[in-house]
Amino acid sequence: MGKEANRDVLSSLDPSLEQILQELINLLPISAKVPSEVDVALQKKVASLFQSERVVNERLPSFSASAREISQSWASLPAGAELRVFCELSEYVLLADLEVIYGRAFREAHGDVIVAEFAQWVSRLSQLGQSPIGFFKLIGELLEATIGDMQRRPEEYRDERSVLNVYLESGALDRHGVEDLVGLLSMTLMAAVFNTQVSLAWVLVHLYDDPALLQRARDEIAACPDLSDYAALERLPFLNSCIDEAVRMHTMLPGNTVLRKTKRDVQLGSHTVAAGSVMWLYPNAVHLDEAFFPEPKAFCPMRLLNGNLERMSSEFELVTFGHGQKRCIGEKMARAMIVSFLSHALPAIDADPPEQLPADGFFDLAPASELRLRNLRPAGSGRPPSGAAAADDEDGATPAAELRAGEPQPSGALLQSWTAAVGERAAEATREAAKAGGHLGRVVLWEVWLATWRSWTATTAWREKVGAALWQDSIDAVSSVADRVARVVRLERLLAVDVAARESLDEPPPEEERA
Repeated sequence: MGKEANRDVLSSLDPSLEQILQELINLLPISAKVPSEVDVALQKKVASLFQSERVVNERLPSFSASAREISQSWASLPAGAELRVFCELSEYVLLADLEVIYGRAFREAHGDVIVAEFAQWVSRLSQLGQSPIGFFKLIGELLEATIGDMQRRPEEYRDERSVLNVYLESGALDRHGVEDLVGLLSMTLMAAVFNTQVSLAWVLVHLYDDPALLQRARDEIAACPDLSDYAALERLPFLNSCIDEAVRMHTMLPGNTVLRKTKRDVQLGSHTVAAGSVMWLYPNAVHLDEAFFPEPKAFCPMRLLNGNLERMSSEFELVTFGHGQKRCIGEKMARAMIVSFLSHALPAIDADPPEQLPADGFFDLAPASELRLRNLRPAGSGRPPSGAAAADDEDGATPAAELRAGEPQPSGALLQSWTAAVGERAAEATREAAKAGGHLGRVVLWEVWLATWRSWTATTAWREKVGAALWQDSIDAVSSVADRVARVVRLERLLAVDVAARESLDEPPPEEERA
């Protein structure tokens, strides 16, 4: 049924359906039990906290301080160091969510031991049989002790603004008991941490895998008037499109498992679904459908710009954060955390992408835990990238020339080299042309060419096609794509030298250029 199923389950049939994710949680080995029925009144109170822009802005200084500290730590790693991105993000995401959900006092008292236990489990995620029972058992014990202390000394927690406080102030303990309350709080933490951490890790790796996308993100960050205001962060179209594109491609539970139970008989397309039936909506059936997302496995946030995100959301082609009354209540907080981290990390750090991305699966937590960045260094430090991107030698040979003369190399390394080297030289030529004065036609030409190059390298599939063509050219010298790119590079070098020579001689441009 495609997007029609999304529309039916998330919109038109929504009043006749109830969520049953909490029943699913009770089947998982997490040492936490939750009430089988949703407490609607309590859920609304929690939603009002998460969705309050004022509350989000109160958290932003803490997000920024932590992101700045972690970025500085990453930038100071030894040359050639490899970083397990998902694992290293645990401290940032987990500590932030501990404060939002359980309160600042809880985070300050128990954050270190919880992060250590979580990091130990996450580091072994790719190993079969690894269970989070120990982590959630620790959370449960600490929460029970904290709830008891909050009941004995409520005045000490009066100024806390957290989900735990909302639960206690709304009388949830009287309705559910301590065990159920701990289960609800554990479930909330699991959903908040895992989904945010997975999305942030993939956004980072995808951006560092594409110099043009990375530069666009950096430019948008530099132009933001106020990184401490959620309203300004929400208006950063490219970074927010990166989030939606990452969630589309790499959805964690429950995003790819929308479970509903019918309250009454409902009509789904040509089928009648009886009351009490369980329905499973799989949004990735649309999110990974080429009819809606050409090259669905390619990270291409540009596809969501220029009003496409709003259009695709309204037409139920993109439901990354759900829809309507059951839309993800933590969306604002998650976006604030991710954009805040990116706004500090991307301008401060250069890094090389992994040689190969881990394969996605239904449960994206395991492959996400294997994500890596290599050779992290301070941005603009001059430390060369690893691999083929550092292949230029002192006599100025282009990466393509070295690849032609050397042993076969994979197209990914080839493309990383071409994108970085050609893009950098084109940008430098544009700047030199601008300094020359009176060469308006040339400046415009270079700006257009540079924009065209970036659009050529905007999708993974096209980069791979160009890379394959370039490599084939090194074997039989018949690739028209490679010849065309090579001619552009030669022209770029000639024009760059020409501009510099004329600048030093103060010569006017030739007649044809004036025209």
